[in-house]
Amino acid sequence: MYRVRTELYPPSSSRVFSPALLILHLHCLALRSGRRVLVVDVHGYARERSPRRKGKTAVLKKPPVLAGSRLSTIGAARRGSRKSPASRFSTLIAVVILFASIVAKDASAVPITYTEVFGSFGVCLGSGALICAVGPSGSLGGIAFSNAIVTLTFQGDTANVVPFSVFAPNGIGASGYVNLQGTASVQVTDPTTGAVLAQGTFLPSAGIYFGVDNTNNGVSFGSSAVPVSSPAFPSQPLYPGGMFSDKNSNGLCFGYGTAGTDPSIGSGLAYLPCLFTYDLKSNFTSGLMFEDSCFNFPTSCDAPPPLATTGGDFFITPFVRTGLELGIVGTFTAVTQPMVAFSSFRAEAEFGRGGQSLEMRGVFDLGSSSNGIDPLAEAVTLQIGTFSANLPAGSFRQIYPGQYVFQGISNGVAMQLRIGALSATRYTFALNAKGANLAGQSTPLSVTLTIGDDSGTTTARMD
Repeated sequence: MYRVRTELYPPSSSRVFSPALLILHLHCLALRSGRRVLVVDVHGYARERSPRRKGKTAVLKKPPVLAGSRLSTIGAARRGSRKSPASRFSTLIAVVILFASIVAKDASAVPITYTEVFGSFGVCLGSGALICAVGPSGSLGGIAFSNAIVTLTFQGDTANVVPFSVFAPNGIGASGYVNLQGTASVQVTDPTTGAVLAQGTFLPSAGIYFGVDNTNNGVSFGSSAVPVSSPAFPSQPLYPGGMFSDKNSNGLCFGYGTAGTDPSIGSGLAYLPCLFTYDLKSNFTSGLMFEDSCFNFPTSCDAPPPLATTGGDFFITPFVRTGLELGIVGTFTAVTQPMVAFSSFRAEAEFGRGGQSLEMRGVFDLGSSSNGIDPLAEAVTLQIGTFSANLPAGSFRQIYPGQYVFQGISNGVAMQLRIGALSATRYTFALNAKGANLAGQSTPLSVTLTIGDDSGTTTARMD
């Protein structure tokens, strides 16, 4: 079994636990047999103008894996009978309804953050000669680490969660949900001092995604994301890493911690929340689960390539048992972050060069329940009509206290976006952008600015 986020103002096995099962845990990475593992898909500089003041001040604010049927089954159905036009129409309607149900986005979508933290955490089993967990090793930005604590974070939106169903080469299946759109980051910490050794935000080329495998009771950060309809799905479901818990004969899930009430799970183990029905859309907290990292899973476990981050290349070494280690353990949490609407948001826009250049400026006020914005550490999205610029956390730099700027290319458009604080709750923004992807916008022009979990939408006044 395999284990597998515009009025503009400034911003498993059914066996009981036994020594044999422990040996299986110790060898799961090397042997890749007898344990199910998570299998998921994922996937110019320009002048700046201040907001105009005509009467009132202009203000702006902070804004599948398809469970496909097999072709052989379809072919057999076609050979079996010819359907009447009415029957074929009914079938078509059913297919359309099914497809719509799969791709429709959740109307109550909210930002959500998935986090995996893994290391050794002092976990040991047995008495006398203890069998202990170990921490991960690898490097980030040229800084090597060993027996460290690694934290992986994925900031996404529940609107982008889609279901999947796949089969591994050995015929064992997996099904669950994946979130292919978001911003992922990594942090390496010294387990003794708590000092941050290195950190970075994954670049788009890494293709980081997050998923849950309901079938095999696991979660994972995957890489090299591809569309769920791609034959390459699920690409790299266990790299940089995933985690899972086991279950006993009663179907209860367990991992490390205070011993459970059922003696069958063994000393040093504890019951944990199961992932069999979790859909990546709500809060979740696990106990200590078994962690795994494998490149080219499930066919092999090879030397991993670098994953690009803003802090340099990131590698994590697959765990190879050198003694009586338990392996690497870790925790998974998911925390929803309901969006806070700007209390006011205004914008002015002016197109040039046949619609292929745009100047925009505005002001926004944060909502009363906002916890503030941090353009340096939060993802920023600017939606202008049909054009969208999605800037991962870490894209902005601070040029003066309270003044932030992004300058680069997003979605084929060269742009400079500035966000500046007028007070603790009022911000200005200014955009200068050039690119063919801006062309064809209609009026009135809708503008949405989202910074972390703060967002606002307005209709820009055209100059």
